[in-house]
Amino acid sequence: MIHFPRMTSLEKVANVSVILASASLIVFAFYDRLASHPAPGTPTKAGVEFRKRFLGKAFPLPSSLDGRAEATVLLFVSNNCHYCADSMPFYHRLANVRSGTGAFRMVAAVPNSQTREENIAKFRANQILLDGLDTVNFTSYGVPGTPTVALLDSSKVVRFVWMGRLDVNGERDFLNKLKTLCPRCTAGEHSGTLPETNQ
Repeated sequence: MIHFPRMTSLEKVANVSVILASASLIVFAFYDRLASHPAPGTPTKAGVEFRKRFLGKAFPLPSSLDGRAEATVLLFVSNNCHYCADSMPFYHRLANVRSGTGAFRMVAAVPNSQTREENIAKFRANQILLDGLDTVNFTSYGVPGTPTVALLDSSKVVRFVWMGRLDVNGERDFLNKLKTLCPRCTAGEHSGTLPETNQ
């Protein structure tokens, strides 16, 4: 039978201290991880800064995405963002309404680390025809994450901003805000072009 030497009081205190320090590090690591991924709808610091920078101001759209319309839906998306992929059914419904009314434009900005072609292919695979798609420097715009959706009025002034994948209530809020900017923009909502979101 193996006999272990008895620990002195000092050794016991040292061992307990090591255990407590390790436990504290684990707790702080998990807290930091949770804090960096807030719950849906919780504004991040970057999101607050983005809103402060652009809400109520004309958005500097690249010329490739500019055009006349009663409203413009500007999507900041990325080809490797699963929340963007989850949002494609809603974007598809919006594109159907847009093609039915012609009252608003729907454009997308993607990171300049990706190609236009791969992103256009992704939208086409979801049967979404955009009015424009171009690569932009997300850092220079301070884009807080993807997807981010900005709703611009006829003067290209940012009136509303949404961040993250929209749930059913978020989609309804978006449509209501779009309707306030452009009453005929959501005409398809009542004609069957824009079916209700499945709940």
